[in-house]
Amino acid sequence: LLINSITLAHAGPIWRMEFSHDGKYLATGGEDGLLSIYEVAPKKAKPLSRPCPTAAALAEWEAAQGAPPPTDPLGAGPPLGCEVNVLSSKPLRRYREHAGDIVDMCWSKTNFLLTASLDKTVRLWHVSRKTCLHSFRHKDAVTSVDFHPSDDRFFVSGSFDRKIRVWDITTARVTEWAQTRDVVSAVKYTPNEKFV
Repeated sequence: LLINSITLAHAGPIWRMEFSHDGKYLATGGEDGLLSIYEVAPKKAKPLSRPCPTAAALAEWEAAQGAPPPTDPLGAGPPLGCEVNVLSSKPLRRYREHAGDIVDMCWSKTNFLLTASLDKTVRLWHVSRKTCLHSFRHKDAVTSVDFHPSDDRFFVSGSFDRKIRVWDITTARVTEWAQTRDVVSAVKYTPNEKFV
């Protein structure tokens, strides 16, 4: 069963993919600095590029193998060998505003998206907009980003400059920061919001 194949999505490796909280979108980012957003289970799905087997083909399989072809383990899905398009065939949005690799991303519960890049920026996006909403500059490459769990006016970022910063999106300013001994490779809020 081939769920989806996205060919030529990026010019180089994809470093990060993430589904939105509501499951409507999938964002991809990679070495080429391109951010692509796909719709999940789009209403206007294109026809299957490889049709499911016909009844005659299934009967031929059963005769040759002595058993029916395999199906979904629960028996509810299409037979193996079908292609199921779960994502839109083309991105809903493509953004080319980063000048370096996109290495991390995070969705808010209201479908805002943050991307962290080796170009020393975090960028804020929304699927309803054609361009970046804001760019948050850092002194070195940004390796990690995470929205605050309950208040998406804030996010935390980690950088090669060995700093962890908490940003207020509404003012575009750092509200708190901490120096670390080593490069920050990952940063995340705890679910109880008490710690980073």
